[in-house]
Amino acid sequence: MRKKTEHEGWECVGELMLIADKMSGLHHTLYEIRNCERLQQLDDIVTDLKNAFKDSLDMLNNINTDIEWETVCEDED
Repeated sequence: MRKKTEHEGWECVGELMLIADKMSGLHHTLYEIRNCERLQQLDDIVTDLKNAFKDSLDMLNNINTDIEWETVCEDED
């Protein structure tokens, strides 16, 4: 299925921005893991990661990947 959009980026698939925001929200947790710091409780880290991944997976599963997005520009007169 083909759909037209005025967006040149992925704004036409709003779930992608929500997922990116959710993953960005893990920055502090990922920083702590990568830099071998121990500031949070392990249970909190695992819970944060599980929730972010579950929510993101749910959103990804709802994206219709059969759509082919075509960018169209309004005619400027």
